[in-house]
Amino acid sequence: MDSTSAAYETLHKSLDLFLDGWRTGDAGKILRAVADEFVYDDPIDGRYAGPDFAAYLAELLGDTAPDAASGGPGFEGITDIVTQEKDGQLTAWGWWKTASEEGAGLVKVGPNGVMLEKTAYYRRPEDS
Repeated sequence: MDSTSAAYETLHKSLDLFLDGWRTGDAGKILRAVADEFVYDDPIDGRYAGPDFAAYLAELLGDTAPDAASGGPGFEGITDIVTQEKDGQLTAWGWWKTASEEGAGLVKVGPNGVMLEKTAYYRRPEDS
């Protein structure tokens, strides 16, 4: 495998792990996929990085995290993912939906993992 193929595979593995963590509600997977400089940017809940993001994630997922043995019911559906690789980074866009909210997300991935997630809302509970 040449270095270009290896870099491509590394970017996509990080993205896949990150998205699978959101789909299943598995904070451990999400945190393993992020780079040290990772920032989560939510227009309503705020910007979180490092330990603040881990605490935010624990509160957000709460009791929805899956049973490790059964895989649990899932947390977030993610569809219509579009990716672009440029200058050694991977950018992904997609629609997401939980039981009560839905929107779109932008994810930036670098060689050390996911660097940024910026989320936007299409529907929140108070909009229903």
